[in-house]
Parts: sequence; structure tokens; C-alpha cells
Amino acid sequence: MRRYEQEGRKKGRQEKMQREIQREMQREMQRYLRRWSGKRELSRWEIKANNRQNGAPFPSFLSFPISLFLPSFLPAFLLCLCICLSCSASPAPPLLMEGADARIEQIRKADAKVMVLDANGKPARNVRVQWVQTRHSFLFGCAALSLLNHKDPAQEAAYQKRFGDLFNFATVLTYWQDTDPEPDRRDIDKLSARVKRLNEMGIQVKGHPLILAGAAPAWAPKDPDQARDVTHKRITDLVARFRDRIEVWDVVGDATTAVGVQNGLGAWAKKAGPAQFTADALTWARAANPHATLLYNDYKLDADYTNLIRDVEKANAPLDVLGLEAHMGGGAEWSMEKVWETAETFRPLGKSLHFSEITVPSDDPKADHSK
Repeated sequence: MRRYEQEGRKKGRQEKMQREIQREMQREMQRYLRRWSGKRELSRWEIKANNRQNGAPFPSFLSFPISLFLPSFLPAFLLCLCICLSCSASPAPPLLMEGADARIEQIRKADAKVMVLDANGKPARNVRVQWVQTRHSFLFGCAALSLLNHKDPAQEAAYQKRFGDLFNFATVLTYWQDTDPEPDRRDIDKLSARVKRLNEMGIQVKGHPLILAGAAPAWAPKDPDQARDVTHKRITDLVARFRDRIEVWDVVGDATTAVGVQNGLGAWAKKAGPAQFTADALTWARAANPHATLLYNDYKLDADYTNLIRDVEKANAPLDVLGLEAHMGGGAEWSMEKVWETAETFRPLGKSLHFSEITVPSDDPKADHSK
């Protein structure tokens, strides 16, 4: 299927978003977004056909998905830009970008044959077919931190308009210390309202995270077995409660370093081991929603991560996607070669890859990013 060119329109939307959404992008990132945003291939089409032979409208339209994988990369911003990647053999760094167009043709595009049938199931002749893009399988998004958080209705409307114009994916925060600030009080009204609005906007939603050892509330049990039991109930409740509304979850984050956290979750990770700690949570999440996409997410992009995933797989845990964190700043900015090398490091594990957290600090050390 040939690429549907939208570069000018998408570029304009992004540039407008960059001007008006306050300091959410850094200068270098803007340059890359302008370069790449128009090259996203289409993965879902709506095909409308009109039979003009008898002046009567064709009775139906078809819609079908085509999965596309992305070996060339988009940079992105702040928390939870999600980029789904599948890599081919790694070229030498100087040839990395030179080969991008060829890889797009080979991997990100496909031919499709469409047959239009009439009401009797027979091939229709002399039919005008209109192809309309409805969505991407490529996920491009951001944490919806400011959604439903503006006092001025006009600002809220502008935020939602620009967020919806640019993104098809959004992250909502489900840290334990936020959703359960007290032992017998679950505070998810704002979370529920944000998820509802994102669903209405047609934006796919991810919950982040279900377990992060460093984000346990102060009241959480210190005993490892009690912490495990409470976490089991919490994961089951949240994933089941938001079934069909949140279909992607960062189930566990940073398990490679969880044993060093001085609380009940850290004690549980130390007692069970990071792999079993992770496998338990994945298993509970899958039981609560068999159709959800489940991620493990970590910043430690080294052998500790890859060894953990191999051990998780030995436990037969239902893991779908690996989340890779890319936190930059202080001279640690990522080159395109590093993006490629990171993806190549995790490619042998055989899972889809998401760049799930990306931090690009402002050039201004005094900038107030809360605005």
C-alpha cells in the first residue's frame, strides 16, 4: 500500500502545537519532528465506495488494518512518547540514515488488493472508491498531564484540540501513591475522567505504572507477603475496572533496581527475585484483562534488563512489549546511532519495543516546566 503523503499538513499542526503548548518541546526535538512527522505510514483505512451505475449509493464500506513496523526512528519528547520498532540488520553508522528510504520501502510499506463487492457479494464494476485514513498503527503520544486541568475553558479546549490533532496515544498516571493515598481510600476520579475524555477523542490510552517500587504510599505494608497481596488486589481491580478503556499497561517499572528500595515492594522483590516479582504482576494483569497489551519498562538498558526478561520468559509470564526509557540532558543526548544500537540490543528478545519514556530537558535551566 503506497504511502499517503500528509507531510505539509502534519508539519503545520506540529509547529502550531510547539508554539502554543507551553515549553513541551525542546529545540532539537522540534527539528527532528519537522523532518519525520509526515513520514508515518497508514495502517488503517476506511474505504467508501459509491456505485454510480444506477445512481444509488453503494451499500457499505470496508475497514481493515495492516501492521507496519518501523526500523527508522522518530525522536520525541517528555514522558511516554511511544515508538513501536522492529529492526533489520544494523548498517554502519554513516549509512544509517542513507538506508532509511530503502528500509521504509521494504519494511514499512506493503501492497494491498481491494475487491469491492455489491450487496449480492459479486464484484462491482465502475465503482468510485475513496480511501480515507482513520488511524495509524504507529503510536505517537505523550502523557496527558494537563488534560482536564485548565481553569479557563478556552485553554482546556485549545489543549484538547492540539493534543488530539497531534497524538493518537496518551499515557495516564496510575502510581500507587496517587491512586491510593490512604489505606481505605482510592482516589481515581480525575484518572477516570481523563480516560473517559481520551476515549471520546479516539486516543488509545496507556496506564503507567501498576508497580514501581519507589512509588509506594507511606501506609503500604512493609512485610513482603502483605505487600504482594495488596498489590495483587490493586492490579486486579484497576486493570479490570478500566477494561476496554485502558488497553495498554506499563505493568512493572525498574524491577532491575527494586531490591534496593526500602519498603514492602522492595522487600517483596528481594524475597521473590526481580523476575518472579515482575512475572507475578504480569500474570495478574493478564487475568484481569486477557486482551490488554502488557509492558515491562526500565531505564537500565543493559544486561540486567535483558537477563531479567529472559528469566521472566522462563516463568512463562505474559509479556508483550519492552519499554525503553531514554532520559537525556547534561551532555547525554542520544544520537540516531544510539537509538539504533539500543533497539538492536533488545531486538533478539523477540518483543515489540516502545520508547516509553523520553526526557529532553530545556536549554534554559531556569525554565518552569510545570507551566
